[in-house]
Amino acid sequence: MKSLLICLEDFDHATGMSRPPMCSREKTEDRHLACLAEVCFSKKMKAPVYEKLKDALEVKGANFSEFSSFWAVVDMNYSAYKKLSDNEKLKVLKTLATHYLDLRHPVYLQYGFSDTTLQVRADQSSHKKNGSSGIVQMEKILREVGFRSAYSVDDLNKPCGNVFLAVDRNKHLFKTFLIENKIVFRWSTKHQNKLPDMLICAGTHAWIVEHKHMKESGGGQDKQLTELVELITESESTPKCKIGYVAFLDGALFYQLFNATGNGKLSTARGDINVALEEHPENYFVNSIGFKKFLEKVRV
Repeated sequence: MKSLLICLEDFDHATGMSRPPMCSREKTEDRHLACLAEVCFSKKMKAPVYEKLKDALEVKGANFSEFSSFWAVVDMNYSAYKKLSDNEKLKVLKTLATHYLDLRHPVYLQYGFSDTTLQVRADQSSHKKNGSSGIVQMEKILREVGFRSAYSVDDLNKPCGNVFLAVDRNKHLFKTFLIENKIVFRWSTKHQNKLPDMLICAGTHAWIVEHKHMKESGGGQDKQLTELVELITESESTPKCKIGYVAFLDGALFYQLFNATGNGKLSTARGDINVALEEHPENYFVNSIGFKKFLEKVRV
């Protein structure tokens, strides 16, 4: 596969004209792309590559580069990144670089590299529009993977179906499903009879999903994070179908949570999540990319 660096060289010579002197932003852009090219070459993803990328993101104008603008597509932003420690930044950059290369590299190979962020901005706007409602976002991903809407309990109980139910629009149907399958769903009672966002059925398995979009911790955000952590501690004693629970955390807080260090609230929450998932392997804690991978894994 051609590297990003080679593509940049092709772009320079495509017109047979010498490239004009670069402004500081263009130099920043090239530094980022050169580092990403090394990621392409490095199968072992060696730390020095990410050190150089981290240094390149410290210079003036780095927040306007194509790479950092792309982060909004996967629910990260430059302001949140700047608040991280050096070690946390390196961990996050490994994830961001992987997503960038997976989602952008094939497009740029075909259409060429540019110093604009039009493609990124288009994706960002689309993401915000669809993600303004977590339910709309989940429905979009579900349909992309091959799931369809359920309209009856029979649809939900079919052993060969891949279906979903937006609970807020189908409360009676959701409650009927719980009763017929002897699912207690204690989490709802614990949180003032709160209903989840989605019910997903794949064959003889079902998952109850709660979605949250959070950029940072603190205040009411901590309460919402607690709700997600408590969801994946749920289990049922004698259900008629196999049931699991999915906590879907969208937004920059997901990256902060799984790169947190020390003894703070986020580190404690991450530890609680790890324990819950070990004790309840049928449960999941995901972001938008993980949610899609989860669906691809469980569909029948």
